[in-house]
Amino acid sequence: MIELRRVETTEDVDVFLALRTAIDPVHLMHRASYVEEIKRPARSDFIATLDGEPAGCAFVEPHGDNADGPAAWVSVRVLRERRRHGVGTVLFREVSTVARSDGRDTLVLAARHDDADTLDYVGKRGFVEGLRMRESVLDLAESTTRFPAPEGIELVPLAAEHEPGMYAAAREFMRDIPTSEGSVEIGDFERWRKDHLRATTAFDCSFVAVVDGAVVGYTVVVVDNDDGVGLNGITGVVRAVRRRGVALALKQASIDAARARGLRELRTANATENPMRLVNERLGYRRDVDWIHLRGPLLDRA
Repeated sequence: MIELRRVETTEDVDVFLALRTAIDPVHLMHRASYVEEIKRPARSDFIATLDGEPAGCAFVEPHGDNADGPAAWVSVRVLRERRRHGVGTVLFREVSTVARSDGRDTLVLAARHDDADTLDYVGKRGFVEGLRMRESVLDLAESTTRFPAPEGIELVPLAAEHEPGMYAAAREFMRDIPTSEGSVEIGDFERWRKDHLRATTAFDCSFVAVVDGAVVGYTVVVVDNDDGVGLNGITGVVRAVRRRGVALALKQASIDAARARGLRELRTANATENPMRLVNERLGYRRDVDWIHLRGPLLDRA
């Protein structure tokens, strides 16, 4: 028998995170960050049990790139040994019900390029690829690149005083980042801050590029866990200073700082058509996995 419950209690959080870790031990979810995520407006998280044992988990929320658009962002994960028992279908129907009640008519999810089970399941239900994100990893012990800041560009560690200038820069460069929604709706300052400067932001590994006192770009590194892994959350540069090596220098500064902090690797992800992917390659990042963003219809109740 399959049963569902919402994530509401501390015990539920423990079970959800344990499921996610068992399903994907590489991309760990930080507890504090997850607790903040489940507080987002219109967000719903679920746990599915099969014969009384945790078997899968899911969440649904407005798509972060266009919160007012027709698409809901969802994640449905099932333990490999519990698949083909209907758990995923029950979870998909539940997130579809929530999305429909919130006025959405489309689901968007991300699946690994090598997850044949998920790709086959959603493909049979009308989901199609809308975007491909390439995740790359840099072994800091093997990194030997050196890309200093170009003349006239000052690189400084991220601090609260830079946030208004970072927001202004992001309002420009975020328009140029490919997404499954066509363009990014950055929202107001507070929303930008929550999205780009999470509680686990490593300020000592994050940098801003400044010209004559104005922020023209930045890179943010997040350290969610104690596993020695940092995540490049976002790197962007305004159009006026592109093609001068600013992005290379920003990411080089974060690499050097991450190594000094004692991290062992950095991970990042970019749309395959995003020029930032070429910056990563020059810095020595190697391809790890592609995440395929798929769009499809809501699933009806049986």
